[in-house]
Amino acid sequence: MIRYVILFLLSAISAFAGLTHSYWRTATPEEQYGMFSGISRDGWIEDGSEIVLPDLFRRGNTLDIEFTSWRPAGLEPALIDIYLCGDRVSQVRVDKNFTHTVFLTGDCNPRVISFDVLNPFTPSATDQRELGAQIAKVSVSSKAGFPILKPQKILLVAFFIFVLALVLFEAASSYRIAAYLLPVLCYVFLASTFPYRIDKLLPVWFVALCFFAGLIYVADYSERKIFSAKEYNFTFYVAAVLITLAAAALRFYGLSFGLPENYHPDEIAKVNAVMRMKASGTLNPEYFLHPSLLLYSTYAFTAIFEHFGIIDNFQSGAFLAGRSVSALAGTLSVFFACLIGRRAFHKSAGLLGGLFFAFAPLHVASSRYLKEDSLLLFFSLIVVWLVLVAVQDTKPRRLLLAGLLAGFSASVKYSGLLNVGIVLSAPWLRSGSVVPAFEFVKWAFAGAVLSIPGFLLCTPYAVLDSEKFLSDFNYERKHMSRGHVLPITAWSQYWMYHLSRSLNYGMTLPVVALGMIGAGMTVVRRNWYGLFIIGLFLLYYLPAEFVKAKPAPQPERYVLPCVPFLALLAGEALRVFAVRRGNALLISSLIGVISLVTVSYRSITLASEIRVDTRVQMTEWVNENLPAGVTIYIDHRQYSPGLDEKKYHLLYAPRARIHSELDREVLRKKGVDYLMLSSLWYDRYYSQPRTDERVQNIIQNVFETFPLLHEVRPRYGTYGFHNPIVRLYRVR
Repeated sequence: MIRYVILFLLSAISAFAGLTHSYWRTATPEEQYGMFSGISRDGWIEDGSEIVLPDLFRRGNTLDIEFTSWRPAGLEPALIDIYLCGDRVSQVRVDKNFTHTVFLTGDCNPRVISFDVLNPFTPSATDQRELGAQIAKVSVSSKAGFPILKPQKILLVAFFIFVLALVLFEAASSYRIAAYLLPVLCYVFLASTFPYRIDKLLPVWFVALCFFAGLIYVADYSERKIFSAKEYNFTFYVAAVLITLAAAALRFYGLSFGLPENYHPDEIAKVNAVMRMKASGTLNPEYFLHPSLLLYSTYAFTAIFEHFGIIDNFQSGAFLAGRSVSALAGTLSVFFACLIGRRAFHKSAGLLGGLFFAFAPLHVASSRYLKEDSLLLFFSLIVVWLVLVAVQDTKPRRLLLAGLLAGFSASVKYSGLLNVGIVLSAPWLRSGSVVPAFEFVKWAFAGAVLSIPGFLLCTPYAVLDSEKFLSDFNYERKHMSRGHVLPITAWSQYWMYHLSRSLNYGMTLPVVALGMIGAGMTVVRRNWYGLFIIGLFLLYYLPAEFVKAKPAPQPERYVLPCVPFLALLAGEALRVFAVRRGNALLISSLIGVISLVTVSYRSITLASEIRVDTRVQMTEWVNENLPAGVTIYIDHRQYSPGLDEKKYHLLYAPRARIHSELDREVLRKKGVDYLMLSSLWYDRYYSQPRTDERVQNIIQNVFETFPLLHEVRPRYGTYGFHNPIVRLYRVR
């Protein structure tokens, strides 16, 4: 009992110190964007903007706001009324740089500090914000020297930490020291972002709880799977082939979706590169934002399709051929995932994991696009399988082929360079300890060196057209570092952006939970090959979280390489459930059926709507109901229906500033009769954790003030680049 009390006290101290520290830090609009509404990253206060501070105690706290006095020449200093939860508390004249203090008293939660700019100005014709002054930074404090939070919130977070610590404490005696250290780790997480939000902590808590549950379940279970190269099971291969065929049916179904329209914006650049190669009679794509292997594969498949009469036109057929490359790679990836699971865990785990992977919506959707992700994962899985074969069958020369294919994967997408690390890990995987198997070191190093010619073999113009290659490569590198539209940092989401969003929807919650439980089981049992699978998941997951580029739509594609390894961990969890205790077979079967039904239902229902996309439905409605000659303003060419340009006068919003003309008077002056919006564009300003409040307000104004003429919604939801919500508004 005393130990439990100590654990709870440590949890309470961690919650108090971590949450207090998160509020104590100085916040800026650029970094702590979650607390600022209507205040841009440059700090400008827009009329009606707010600062939102949740979970503060009813009295004792203050907010210090540091104002910057600069305004365009000739304008009077900004005059601003400040409100606290709707009540005017002060007025400031910003004629110099100074700090203003607001006393945060009252019972409202969250505390909302709003600004009414009495003499706003608009920066330009394209930037119609009504601005006052700039905020440099804000900070919350009290006479106690630190922010005072609501005690019930501290106790709630303390309870979450205590549950995790208690689970870890009960797992096994060898983990009890870790249970006492867990609150320290939780303090680091709590103190890392500003302001604290409980919804961001729930994914962390869920993942940790599942992981610790796996620790407990096999705490005294010492089974270790030792793979035997002599083991051969005909039934396994038959089952793996059947699973692969099911995967093929899903991935090839509806492969021509949207054609001849181009509903995936990135596919056009690939086909244009293929056509440049055909026109020039060379293999120089003159495009290196991505490497060249997918382009060469698409070129080859298009030529084959044309030769056998599968397509009539080379250019239009290139879309279908390129998608076929992805679908074939995605299908074969499922088979290799089964083989990897057999070697890393057990044949049953391989088949179960292969099933989850075959029906994973994220991989199914990504295998239908002329994009690099499916082909990259295919080569990654072959590299992993070859490394396991080399290590387990004592065939170190296989590492040479693994290294060459790692170079191929880097020639699909630059992030494939990570696979070179898999080849280099072989000596440690062979030894099963921190000391490498030295007889494998030279072969692993040689394989890593071979990745260079592997890359150049498939992207030769990286050397032959080095100037264009370096230009495009540097552009892509800067894009990944600065983010897409608005950058989303890893710590702002507690490194849970992709687990809570991408993998949750891309694999479904039951499979993700099983995968985390399987990870906990693997750590306890010290299965070295299983730890290798966990390492592979982290190898691909952590960089995807670290980079700021998490673009919408379909930001989940960056963690596609994580899917097969999490699926295999889920398969291993089910297998261990079944064999751990004699009466667990029925329960594990029930869990497995529920998980498989959940993930397959999502993929099958999404596929059921792929042939008649919502944009196709809207096109048919427009053709039947709108008269010829009317002017329709469209937000994005690829995200919206492909209407007949001979029948209607179509205006497309400027790509760099789609939102700039979404005003009724502006559209009327352009002669616009109807406005068409797609959720593939506007939803990014609602569903992402960081958004541009100014653009969101413009879109919201359209929703509230423009008459809605017609709307098409998918029955089972939008996923990837399929079936957006399409809205048609009347302007005149």
